[in-house]
Amino acid sequence: MTAAFIGLDVETTGLDAHFDIILEIGMVAFDQHLRPLGSWSSVVQHRDDHIAIRRVGDVVQKMHQDSGLWADLVDGMGKPPSNVSLEARRFMERWTDKKLPMLGSSVTFDRSFLARSMPEVLEKFHHRSLDATSVKLAAGTQFSDPGALHHLLDEFAGHYTDQLLDELGTQPHHRKPHRPIYDICASAGMTMSATTLGRTWRP
Repeated sequence: MTAAFIGLDVETTGLDAHFDIILEIGMVAFDQHLRPLGSWSSVVQHRDDHIAIRRVGDVVQKMHQDSGLWADLVDGMGKPPSNVSLEARRFMERWTDKKLPMLGSSVTFDRSFLARSMPEVLEKFHHRSLDATSVKLAAGTQFSDPGALHHLLDEFAGHYTDQLLDELGTQPHHRKPHRPIYDICASAGMTMSATTLGRTWRP
C-alpha cells in the first residue's frame, strides 16, 4: 500500500537548530485517510561530551527523563547520525517513491533540525505539510466559543491517538509524550479530531 503522508517528529536537546542536536527521530506512514501503515524510530547517539548534551537545560532533561529517552541515551541504545539518516530514508522509500507532505505539529521546528542535521532526509519530503497545530487553530476560527471547541478537540484527539498507537502495536515505552511515535500519532489524532468535529459539531 502506498502512503499519502509521512508523519515525522524529532526530540532534541533544545529549540535552537543551529546549536542543539537531534536525540531521537521517528516516522509513521499514513494513507490518505490517516490510517497508519507502519512506523520506525531510532535514538541518535552522540559523544557524551557533545556540547549540546553537556549544556542541556533542566526542563528539557527532565522531559526526556520522564519519557524514558534519557535512559535510552545513557544505556547506549542509539545509532550514529549517519546510520539513522540512512534508516529514515529507507523507511520512506518502503512506502513511496514520491515526495510526500510531512505530518506533525509545528513542523517548521522539525524541518529546521533536519535541514541542519539530516538534509538528505528533508530532501525526500514535499514542501507542503499537514500541521496539526495549524489545523487546531483554524478549527477554532469557525466557532463562537473556541475554548469549548478546543476542549472537545483534545478529548477526541486522545481517543484517536490511542487508537492509532494500538493499530501500530506500539510498545509501552514508546507510548509516552515526547517520544516520536506517540507525538506523531497525537498530531494525526488532533487532525482527525478537528476534521471530524468541524463537520459535525455546532455550538
